[in-house]
Amino acid sequence: MFQDPIERQALARMIELSADVELQIKQQKTAGFRPVLALLNRARERSAMALAALADAAPEDLRKLQNEIRIFQDLVNDLKWLLVAGREAAAELDQEAINELAAFIDNDEEPAEQQIARTLDIQEPQ
Repeated sequence: MFQDPIERQALARMIELSADVELQIKQQKTAGFRPVLALLNRARERSAMALAALADAAPEDLRKLQNEIRIFQDLVNDLKWLLVAGREAAAELDQEAINELAAFIDNDEEPAEQQIARTLDIQEPQ
C-alpha cells in the first residue's frame, strides 16, 4: 500500500502525461490538437536539413548542425521514455491497488470498514 500520497500523485501525473502524448501521436486526427506531433515534425525537418548540410559545411558550422540533428534524436528518445514511464507507472499503481485489496481480503481480524478508515487515515467518531 502506498505510504506516500505524493508518490501516488506523481505516478498518476506520469500516466496522464504519457496518455496525452500517446493520444497526440497515435490517435488524434483533429488539426490543432497535436502540438507534440507538430514539434516532432519540425525537429525532424530541421534535422534532415542539418544532415544534408553536413557534407558541405565549414568546420566552424559542424557543431551547430550536429546539435540540430541531436535535438530531434533527443526529442524522440524523451517521448519514448515518457510513454514507457507512463506504462510502468500504470502497472505500479495497478499492482498497488491489487495489493491493497488483497490485504483487505486476507485480514480476518479487522472489519473492512475499520481497514478502510485506517487506510484513509480517518478517525472514528467518539
